[in-house]
Amino acid sequence: MAYTTQADLELAAGGPDRFVDLADWDGDGVADADVVARAQADADATINRYLRGRYTCPIANPTPELRNLAADLAVYWIKKTKGMTALTLGDVEDQKGRIDVLEQYRSGSLRFESEEIVKSDRGRSVIISPDDDAEVSRESLKGMW
Repeated sequence: MAYTTQADLELAAGGPDRFVDLADWDGDGVADADVVARAQADADATINRYLRGRYTCPIANPTPELRNLAADLAVYWIKKTKGMTALTLGDVEDQKGRIDVLEQYRSGSLRFESEEIVKSDRGRSVIISPDDDAEVSRESLKGMW
């Protein structure tokens, strides 16, 4: 399930009409479903790439901030993919800001306030011993790696 809906993307694009202008690649006056799905998938993958070391991804219950970030990333992807003429210097600067926010989440300097977002157990060390009372030594750990 994507972090955003088409309504979120329309809002991020500046309204339904502006969104159709961006996402209607076949000229039929309707946003192309495959373009929308690909933009959502790209935004989700970008977010997950930054968050997966600290949080369990995909995020089951994204916060409004995360949904807005995903919508902005998706709209940027549509503009970038459609052609460089659709991107402005402001779009590029805004994208750098979004990536900076993701970097802050990755480093832990910015955290989600929602209790529903689960921290990842990735990268945590666990010693596995065949017997809880067994001595942990170089010899007893042979063959573990």
